[in-house]
Amino acid sequence: MVKVDTSVLRPLGQASILGGDHAQPQLEGDSTPRLLRLPLAQRCQHLNGPTMADSSLVILRILARPVLVPMKLPLHTASGAIDQAALVLLDLETTAGLTGRAYLFAPSPAHLAPIVALIEAMSGMLTGDAVVPFEIEKKLRARHKLLGVHNIVLFAMSGIDMAAWDALGSR
Repeated sequence: MVKVDTSVLRPLGQASILGGDHAQPQLEGDSTPRLLRLPLAQRCQHLNGPTMADSSLVILRILARPVLVPMKLPLHTASGAIDQAALVLLDLETTAGLTGRAYLFAPSPAHLAPIVALIEAMSGMLTGDAVVPFEIEKKLRARHKLLGVHNIVLFAMSGIDMAAWDALGSR
């Protein structure tokens, strides 16, 4: 039987995903996270994320830059050693002057150019749209339905999604 050291665990509600360290003070003995104490309608609205109505950020452009970063220790995989990290750096610039940033780890340097090309094409589709991650995903999934949303198409979409959430988080 595995023994768990419970002395390092925090009581439920402290620094939880739903409450956070900044959560409202809790009543003595009340370990329910703040979000769960809200009425159901407010909880659902919070979990659905931002909507078109409450987003004042608009996408100006999305920049993608491929980079090869040398690794001090090569990563050994079944297909060989990786001694360079093939990364795509993303900047989602908004009309409000905020920039959301993200990066993608490409499977190999050969995948950098196609991923960057996809991000640039998607940037053209999203310029002028509100920074609302769920709406961005919906639009991109609809546009790529014929090809299917997997492989490098999904890589590009996930990078844009992370950058959009970063932009929203920096408001």
